[in-house]
Amino acid sequence: MARGAHAPRAIVLLFLGACAGSDAVSSTPVVYVAQLRGVNEVPVVGTSATGTATVTVAGASARYTVTASGFATTLNVGHIHIGGPGVIGPVIVPFTIVAQTGTVATGSIDLAAPITFNTITISGDSLRSLFESGQAYVNLHSAAAPGGEIRGQILRK
Repeated sequence: MARGAHAPRAIVLLFLGACAGSDAVSSTPVVYVAQLRGVNEVPVVGTSATGTATVTVAGASARYTVTASGFATTLNVGHIHIGGPGVIGPVIVPFTIVAQTGTVATGSIDLAAPITFNTITISGDSLRSLFESGQAYVNLHSAAAPGGEIRGQILRK
Protein backbone atom coordinates (compact mmCIF):
# COMPACT_ATOMS: atom_id res chain seq x y z
CA MET A 1 0.00 0.00 0.00
CA ALA A 2 1.27 3.47 -0.84
CA ARG A 3 2.57 5.68 1.93
CA GLY A 4 -0.17 8.02 3.22
CA ALA A 5 -3.02 5.81 1.92
CA HIS A 6 -4.56 5.78 5.38
CA ALA A 7 -4.42 9.57 5.83
CA PRO A 8 -8.04 10.25 4.71
CA ARG A 9 -9.32 7.51 7.02
CA ALA A 10 -7.27 8.91 9.90
CA ILE A 11 -8.70 12.39 9.28
CA VAL A 12 -12.27 11.04 9.29
CA LEU A 13 -11.63 9.15 12.54
CA LEU A 14 -10.05 12.23 14.09
CA PHE A 15 -13.08 14.32 13.01
CA LEU A 16 -15.51 11.77 14.46
CA GLY A 17 -13.56 11.73 17.69
CA ALA A 18 -13.67 15.52 17.90
CA CYS A 19 -17.43 15.51 17.29
CA ALA A 20 -17.93 12.97 20.05
CA GLY A 21 -16.46 15.47 22.50
CA SER A 22 -18.43 18.45 21.24
CA ASP A 23 -21.25 20.19 23.14
CA ALA A 24 -23.77 18.45 20.86
CA VAL A 25 -23.21 15.12 22.60
CA SER A 26 -21.35 16.10 25.75
CA SER A 27 -22.76 15.78 29.24
CA THR A 28 -21.04 19.09 30.08
CA PRO A 29 -23.93 21.50 30.67
CA VAL A 30 -24.51 24.31 28.18
CA VAL A 31 -26.70 27.14 29.47
CA TYR A 32 -29.00 29.27 27.31
CA VAL A 33 -30.99 32.29 28.52
CA ALA A 34 -33.93 34.24 27.12
CA GLN A 35 -34.75 37.72 28.47
CA LEU A 36 -38.54 38.03 28.15
CA ARG A 37 -39.88 41.51 27.37
CA GLY A 38 -42.88 43.01 25.59
CA VAL A 39 -40.59 44.94 23.23
CA ASN A 40 -39.44 41.58 21.80
CA GLU A 41 -42.98 40.64 20.74
CA VAL A 42 -44.17 40.87 17.14
CA PRO A 43 -45.81 43.37 17.17
CA VAL A 44 -44.36 45.08 20.27
CA VAL A 45 -46.56 44.82 23.37
CA GLY A 46 -46.63 47.61 25.96
CA THR A 47 -46.42 45.79 29.31
CA SER A 48 -44.68 45.93 32.63
CA ALA A 49 -44.33 42.14 32.64
CA THR A 50 -40.81 40.73 32.40
CA GLY A 51 -39.21 37.34 32.74
CA THR A 52 -36.27 35.06 32.17
CA ALA A 53 -36.10 31.57 30.75
CA THR A 54 -33.06 29.40 31.40
CA VAL A 55 -32.46 26.22 29.40
CA THR A 56 -29.66 23.91 30.47
CA VAL A 57 -28.64 21.23 27.98
CA ALA A 58 -26.55 18.29 29.19
CA GLY A 59 -26.23 15.06 27.25
CA ALA A 60 -29.62 14.05 25.86
CA SER A 61 -31.65 16.27 28.18
CA ALA A 62 -32.68 19.93 28.25
CA ARG A 63 -34.12 21.34 31.48
CA TYR A 64 -35.93 24.67 31.51
CA THR A 65 -37.05 27.12 34.18
CA VAL A 66 -39.17 30.15 33.33
CA THR A 67 -39.66 32.99 35.80
CA ALA A 68 -41.89 36.00 35.21
CA SER A 69 -43.81 38.75 36.96
CA GLY A 70 -45.84 41.89 36.30
CA PHE A 71 -48.76 40.50 34.30
CA ALA A 72 -51.91 42.62 34.64
CA THR A 73 -54.12 39.71 33.55
CA THR A 74 -53.98 35.92 33.78
CA LEU A 75 -50.92 34.19 32.34
CA ASN A 76 -52.46 31.47 30.15
CA VAL A 77 -49.79 29.55 28.24
CA GLY A 78 -46.13 29.51 27.38
CA HIS A 79 -44.02 27.80 24.76
CA ILE A 80 -40.72 27.43 23.00
CA HIS A 81 -41.20 28.48 19.38
CA ILE A 82 -39.03 27.99 16.31
CA GLY A 83 -37.99 31.36 14.83
CA GLY A 84 -35.46 34.13 14.83
CA PRO A 85 -35.91 37.68 16.13
CA GLY A 86 -38.93 39.37 14.55
CA VAL A 87 -40.28 36.06 13.20
CA ILE A 88 -43.51 34.49 14.44
CA GLY A 89 -42.81 30.77 14.37
CA PRO A 90 -44.55 27.53 15.27
CA VAL A 91 -44.65 26.10 18.79
CA ILE A 92 -42.37 23.12 19.36
CA VAL A 93 -42.38 22.76 23.19
CA PRO A 94 -45.44 23.73 25.25
CA PHE A 95 -45.08 24.68 28.93
CA THR A 96 -47.45 23.87 31.76
CA ILE A 97 -48.04 27.13 33.63
CA VAL A 98 -47.74 26.40 37.36
CA ALA A 99 -47.95 29.94 38.81
CA GLN A 100 -48.89 33.47 37.82
CA THR A 101 -45.67 35.02 39.13
CA GLY A 102 -42.24 33.75 40.18
CA THR A 103 -41.35 30.38 38.67
CA VAL A 104 -44.16 29.99 36.13
CA ALA A 105 -42.93 26.85 34.34
CA THR A 106 -40.30 24.13 34.69
CA GLY A 107 -39.70 20.94 32.80
CA SER A 108 -37.40 18.83 30.72
CA ILE A 109 -37.08 17.83 27.09
CA ASP A 110 -35.77 14.43 26.00
CA LEU A 111 -33.33 15.27 23.22
CA ALA A 112 -32.80 11.58 22.41
CA ALA A 113 -36.37 11.29 21.09
CA PRO A 114 -38.24 13.19 18.36
CA ILE A 115 -39.89 16.36 19.67
CA THR A 116 -43.45 16.76 18.44
CA PHE A 117 -46.14 19.40 18.95
CA ASN A 118 -49.25 19.44 16.76
CA THR A 119 -47.99 18.77 13.22
CA ILE A 120 -44.33 19.76 13.82
CA THR A 121 -41.69 17.12 14.59
CA ILE A 122 -37.97 17.78 14.90
CA SER A 123 -35.05 15.83 16.31
CA GLY A 124 -33.39 16.68 19.60
CA ASP A 125 -30.24 17.57 17.65
CA SER A 126 -32.30 20.01 15.56
CA LEU A 127 -33.68 21.67 18.69
CA ARG A 128 -30.15 21.88 20.11
CA SER A 129 -29.03 23.53 16.84
CA LEU A 130 -31.90 26.02 17.03
CA PHE A 131 -30.82 26.98 20.56
CA GLU A 132 -27.19 27.29 19.48
CA SER A 133 -28.04 29.52 16.49
CA GLY A 134 -30.55 31.75 18.31
CA GLN A 135 -33.41 30.48 16.13
CA ALA A 136 -35.78 29.56 18.98
CA TYR A 137 -37.62 31.76 21.44
CA VAL A 138 -39.77 31.61 24.58
CA ASN A 139 -43.17 33.28 24.51
CA LEU A 140 -45.60 33.78 27.40
CA HIS A 141 -49.23 34.53 26.54
CA SER A 142 -51.78 36.28 28.78
CA ALA A 143 -55.47 37.07 28.68
CA ALA A 144 -54.59 40.66 27.69
CA ALA A 145 -52.15 39.54 24.97
CA PRO A 146 -53.25 36.14 23.64
CA GLY A 147 -50.68 36.36 20.81
CA GLY A 148 -47.92 36.77 23.38
CA GLU A 149 -47.14 39.34 26.05
CA ILE A 150 -43.42 38.78 26.61
CA ARG A 151 -40.88 37.05 24.42
CA GLY A 152 -37.15 36.41 24.31
CA GLN A 153 -34.68 34.67 22.02
CA ILE A 154 -32.90 31.67 23.52
CA LEU A 155 -29.19 32.56 23.41
CA ARG A 156 -26.11 30.78 24.70
CA LYS A 157 -24.93 32.33 27.96
